[in-house]
Amino acid sequence: MKKIFSIVLVVVMALSMVACGTTKTPQTTPTPPAADGTKAPVNFPTKDITYVVPYSAGGSSDQMARLMSNYAPKYLGVNIVIENIPGGAGNVGLVQFAGYKKDGYSIASANTTMNLQPIYGTTEYDYLEIFEPLALVVSIPIAITVPANSPFKTIEELIDYAKENPGKLQYGHAGIGSITHVTAELFAMSADIELTQVPFGSGNDALTALMGEHIDIDVASLSEVLPHHESGTVRILAMCTDKQVGDIPTLISKGYDVD
Repeated sequence: MKKIFSIVLVVVMALSMVACGTTKTPQTTPTPPAADGTKAPVNFPTKDITYVVPYSAGGSSDQMARLMSNYAPKYLGVNIVIENIPGGAGNVGLVQFAGYKKDGYSIASANTTMNLQPIYGTTEYDYLEIFEPLALVVSIPIAITVPANSPFKTIEELIDYAKENPGKLQYGHAGIGSITHVTAELFAMSADIELTQVPFGSGNDALTALMGEHIDIDVASLSEVLPHHESGTVRILAMCTDKQVGDIPTLISKGYDVD
C-alpha cells in the first residue's frame, strides 16, 4: 500500500506542470526578412481560435478558459471560442482534440489528469508526445468540502467518523481517474479510512450534488468551492496544499502528507 501511494504521488507531482497545449506541428520555413532587412511581422491570428475544454461547463477548467477568452479580442484581435467536450475525466475531449487541424488555431486546457490517462491505459496517445505545452496557467489546490449543515465541523471529526463507519461516507469527484479522484483516494489512504466514491461528469456536477446533499463530501478544486464556502452554502474542512488560505487548514498541518 505504501509503495502504491509513493508512486502515484511522484507521478502527480512530476507531471503536474503541463496546463495548456496545442498539437505539435511540423517545422515551417522561417518568416523571410523584409526588404529593409528586418523580419516581416507574422500575420497571426487572422480568425477565431477554438479552445477545447475537455470537461462540462461550470467547472474550474471551464471557468479559467472563459476568463482567458474575455481578453482575447483586446490582445489578439480575434475571439476565443470555447468548446466543451466532456467525458472520461478529460480523455474524450483530448482524444478528439488530437485529431484537429494543426494550424495553430486550436488549443486545449488540461490538468494533471491528462498525464495520468496513458498510465491508466485509457488512451492510445502519449499526450506528452503529441501535445506542445504553451503555458502553466494556474495551480489550484484541491479542497475537502462538506455541505453547510454537515455534522462535521473539522477534518478530524470527518476522519473519526469514517474510521468508525467504513465506506458509509460518499464523496464526489470530477470523474474516474481525474485528479480529484486520485487526490481523494490518496487522502483516504493517508488517513487510513474507507470512503465510497461517486463519479460525476465535472467538478460542477459534483458540487451541485453536494449542495443538494446527495453526497457527503466533495473533493474539488478550491476555485469551484471557495465562493460557496465564503457565502456559507458549503464548508471546506481542509485543503491539499502546503500553503494555507485564510482560516482553512491544510491536510499537511493535520499530519496527512497530501498536497
